[in-house]
Amino acid sequence: MEQKWVEPRAGNAGGLEPAVVNGKGLSVYWFGDDPARGGVSHCNGDRAKTWPPITVTKGTKLFFPGIKRENIGFVRRQDGRTQVTIGGRPVHLFSGDRKAGDVLGQNVGNKWFVVDPEGGRAVAPAEAPATPGTGPAASVTFFTGKNFDDFSGDNSATGVEPEARCADLRGAFRSLSPSGAVKIWSEPGCEGKSAVVSEDVRDAAELGFANGVRSYVLP
Repeated sequence: MEQKWVEPRAGNAGGLEPAVVNGKGLSVYWFGDDPARGGVSHCNGDRAKTWPPITVTKGTKLFFPGIKRENIGFVRRQDGRTQVTIGGRPVHLFSGDRKAGDVLGQNVGNKWFVVDPEGGRAVAPAEAPATPGTGPAASVTFFTGKNFDDFSGDNSATGVEPEARCADLRGAFRSLSPSGAVKIWSEPGCEGKSAVVSEDVRDAAELGFANGVRSYVLP
């Protein structure tokens, strides 16, 4: 069936902004198993029923307000269809989202994330330090790249379950996504500069961690 139009656009997805949503305001996601600019989608078969790919066909009109033209691309899927990519990442909807603003697919399996207009991970605009009453983090994912990038070059990610004792990271990490409050340090052994955070941090340098995060502990 020929699609008349497809409209991924920059907007707000459940408080994440800038984020990409479709013409109906439904959140748009990328899959962590797909390599950035890898030219392939690993979401096929039954999985694609849960995470429908955003595709185009001959004659489809594609609109992308708020997204730069150079960030729009296409990849040929396993079933032969043409899927839209943003920043090189094939993009999908989530069947569990029912209305505009739903982000029920966010962080599913720690592999699905709402996409931003450049193909990164959409986050809340304000990243504030932990506030009184914030519970301790049960898990934290650290990324060696800024903006949660674990795909480009030699970047990588590691997930941890923090405890009330200092733990060192194997290297320096530029961004992190905690499930609650965690105290981070600029040097191994919980030395140097420190900060308590409870929300996503896109770039640790903005907190004064010029060389990244090297150790952590529950506050």
